[in-house]
Amino acid sequence: MLKWYQEPLIHFLIIGILLFFITQSQPFSLLDNNSKKITIQKDEINKLISFWKKKYNTTPTQEELDTLLEVYIENEILYTEALNMKLDKHDEGVKKILVDKLKYIVSEPINFNKISDKELQIFFDKNKKMFSKNKHTTITFGHIYFNPKEHDSIEEKSTSMYQKVKEKDFNRTYASQGDPFYKGSHFSQLSKKEISSIFSHSFFQELQKLPKQTWSKPVASGYGIHLIYIENIQESSLTFNTLKEEIKNRYIIYKSKQNYENYYKKIKKKYKIHIAPYTLKNEK
Repeated sequence: MLKWYQEPLIHFLIIGILLFFITQSQPFSLLDNNSKKITIQKDEINKLISFWKKKYNTTPTQEELDTLLEVYIENEILYTEALNMKLDKHDEGVKKILVDKLKYIVSEPINFNKISDKELQIFFDKNKKMFSKNKHTTITFGHIYFNPKEHDSIEEKSTSMYQKVKEKDFNRTYASQGDPFYKGSHFSQLSKKEISSIFSHSFFQELQKLPKQTWSKPVASGYGIHLIYIENIQESSLTFNTLKEEIKNRYIIYKSKQNYENYYKKIKKKYKIHIAPYTLKNEK
C-alpha cells in the first residue's frame, strides 16, 4: 500500500498549490526562519480553500483541507531548506519563474473596468496606424448563377454565357439566362459578414480580387458557378465606437508593457553593470 506522500494525487496537489501561490501578487511565508516555527494564518487557510473550490467547484471536507495543509506545510519546509542549501543558485528554471512572476506583478495594468473612454480615444488617436488593417468593406455586385443540378456540363454552360456577356455592362435581365438563386441576382453594399453568411469567407475574398465594372470568368461557390459583375467596392476605416473593444484590449497590452518598461528603467539605475572583456571566435 502506498504511503500518503507517494500517492499521485498528492503530487498533483503539490504542483497545483505551488502554481496557485506563485500567481498570487503578495507572497507570504509560513515559516519563521530563525525559530523554525510554522504559523498558519486564517488568510492562508482561505487561500487553500479557494484553490480547492476553483479546481473542484466544491468546498473541501475537513479531511481534504487537512491534507492540503499537510502538503503545503511539507512543501514550505522543503522550500526553506532548499534555500538554506542554496539550491536556487544558478538554476535557470527557478530564475525564470521568479522573473516571470515579477514581470507579471509590475506589468499589471489598471483595472479593465476603470479605463475611461477618454483614455481610449487618446490612445486611438495617437495609434491609428495600429488599426489601419481594420477596414469596413462593402461590395455591390450582380451575378448569373448556374446550378449544377440543372446542367450536365455546368462548366461549358457558364463559359458559353461568359463569352456572350463579357463585353457588356451589367443588366439584371441577364440573370434570367442562368438559374434562380435563392437570394436573388443583385446585392447592394453587402459587408464581409453578410457575404460570408450567404456564400463563404473564401467567396468574399475572391470577390475582392475581381476587376470592377466588367464580367468575371466563371467563379465557383458551394452553390455552383457564378459569372459576377462587380459594380463597386467601398472601403472605410472603422470608427472608434465600432473598434472600442479591440482598442481597449490593445490599450491593456500597451499599459502592461509601459508599466514594465518604466519599472525596469527605474530599478536599472540602482545597479552598476560590469561586463568582462571578451572576444568572439569565428566559427569555421
